[in-house]
Amino acid sequence: SFVILLLLSRGSRGDAFYVDNVSGSDSGTGTRDSPFKSLSVGIQALNTSDSLHLVATGVPYERGDSPILVSTGGTPEAPLIIDGHGATLTGLRRYPADRWIADGDGVFHMALPNNAYMDGHWEGFDLVFFDGDAGTSCASRATLTQNGYELWTSRAVRKDEADIPLDTLYIKLAQGQTPDDVVVETVSFGTNLGIGADHVRIRNLTSSYSSVD
Repeated sequence: SFVILLLLSRGSRGDAFYVDNVSGSDSGTGTRDSPFKSLSVGIQALNTSDSLHLVATGVPYERGDSPILVSTGGTPEAPLIIDGHGATLTGLRRYPADRWIADGDGVFHMALPNNAYMDGHWEGFDLVFFDGDAGTSCASRATLTQNGYELWTSRAVRKDEADIPLDTLYIKLAQGQTPDDVVVETVSFGTNLGIGADHVRIRNLTSSYSSVD
């Protein structure tokens, strides 16, 4: 009987929690019938060797204002499991309209710090989205077109635009539109999901639009 009990304890698993970013609620209990809404809340509920299951709703799970850190792990025999079931975790972030400063002629700008990896304007990688569609990376303010953007970073040096404040994102909207009228999203700085514990297994989850993905 001692051997049987030992084998059972080595293979024991923790509790299962669920997240549904469409019909869930962060005041729920995290069960299958009462899932959480936010991935970050589900992560915080985990204890050693628990599992977290994301409902693939077709709507990307949002990272929020800061990277999500998994600080609880499992054991070699019973790792902590995060199963996305085909879901996507997005680093796209919408900034409130009051962050944007109007420059006239449909151009707006805001401070976008921590751009150490963003060298000048980006090419070949979508950085800013307008109503879900990728904008156009422009080489300068003078060439900004509708739904275009320019990111001026601390690493960019151009004599013709030396007056631009560093770490500034410029966008151009259709005439008469403001950031209240358009969902403007940018790629988040840093990782979407960080692992700070041992024996963590993540599967069936796609992470997208983070500067260090």
